[in-house]
Amino acid sequence: MSDLENTAKSLLADVVVHGKQAQFRPHDLKFLSAYAFKAAVIANYQTLNLMPEPISTRFERERFRTSLVIPPDIRIWISSFQGHARYSGRSNPRYAKSTNNPAPLNDLDIFTHTYVIGHLVFQVLAYRFNSILNRGLRIELPKQAEVWVPASQQIWPIEAGTIAWPTKYLGPRTIDLFVDRWLGEIPITLICVPHIL
Repeated sequence: MSDLENTAKSLLADVVVHGKQAQFRPHDLKFLSAYAFKAAVIANYQTLNLMPEPISTRFERERFRTSLVIPPDIRIWISSFQGHARYSGRSNPRYAKSTNNPAPLNDLDIFTHTYVIGHLVFQVLAYRFNSILNRGLRIELPKQAEVWVPASQQIWPIEAGTIAWPTKYLGPRTIDLFVDRWLGEIPITLICVPHIL
């Protein structure tokens, strides 16, 4: 984890402090996603009073610690922020229950973490079924609404090659809307049901 922090400092220093334009290649995006996921795991642990257990499993966290493998059902976006202060920082975890009524989707927990450091913004979206009986199920997480596309680029899973940063900045009036954008009714589709023998 210390190597991850040191690489982050060398890659992101001018981006965070000065908002310097950057080109992030697929290798960079994989690293940035790992950095954002690490921050989300820490934030999740800090809010366990809101949830019965962590959003990621012990196996997933251990695998990430040893090899930086991000769990498959995670979505991560990168954006940019321009606030009133020269330097900004915030960590905003959010927790919600699925609003889909039919079982088993009513057993779903949604967790998001938005991390702002200087001009850089990461947002992680994750889910977990409460019941162990449903843990083998997979869902299709929603894509971001079109209104956010000019300001927010998905970096995990990697959908594009090299991406240019920054895009349109989030400001003091829009950052809170961005933080809370996954609360409320989220369209979720069940995509994999385990075979029952």
